[in-house]
Amino acid sequence: MLQKTKGIVLHYFKYTDTSVIVQVYTKKYGRQSYIFSGIRSKKAKGKINYLQPMNLLEMEVYYKPKSTMQRLSEFRPAYAFQNIQNSIIKQTELLFLAEILYKCLKEEESNTELFDFLFHSIQYFDTMKIGETDFHLLFLIHLTKYLGFYPAKNFNPENKYFDLKEGVYFNRQNGDKQRLNGNTSRIIYLLTNTSLNELGQLNITSVERTKVLEAIVDYYQYHLLSVKSIKSLEVLKTVFE
Repeated sequence: MLQKTKGIVLHYFKYTDTSVIVQVYTKKYGRQSYIFSGIRSKKAKGKINYLQPMNLLEMEVYYKPKSTMQRLSEFRPAYAFQNIQNSIIKQTELLFLAEILYKCLKEEESNTELFDFLFHSIQYFDTMKIGETDFHLLFLIHLTKYLGFYPAKNFNPENKYFDLKEGVYFNRQNGDKQRLNGNTSRIIYLLTNTSLNELGQLNITSVERTKVLEAIVDYYQYHLLSVKSIKSLEVLKTVFE
């Protein structure tokens, strides 16, 4: 039966000369793989551009429970980006986040709260004019709420060293890589208490931004086996240098 749902593109690849398989995180069905026929033909008139990672779609799909491959009947943009295509920083951040999501979103079932967080965060990012350089840090920290390893909020003058493996703050730094220094720990705590419209108030330096980014990626790798090497990480760090 034909169904309608919103979706966030994670990745696509060539299937036949005229068809692709696209990985989409949907509002109704979680992560799904879809075959879309004819999109690589001349008649499609560049429609494949709408399947770039992190594009937001309105979709009509044929859904079969327990099937590993669904069929995409039709789609159109649910939101057209206005600013991302004009910013190399925003484009690079979005590609980095797309790679993270591709590796960590595995559930083939609906999670509307997670979907709405992703969808509205991406929309907001497109319109941001202040604080966009720290969006990826805030996004990844708040995403952990839905993935099950959100940092504890026990930061205080005594407990000021964040442990990546335990997800809590301790009163001393033990020399292990998994326990962060005081400043990086402080910024991670600030991120847990910052909303999107407050990002411009963080005043993170470029050096701090790189250290926090590396720490957050390490945090994901401690807690999710699927998040191993992130190819776009070095590209993102280069853009911010």
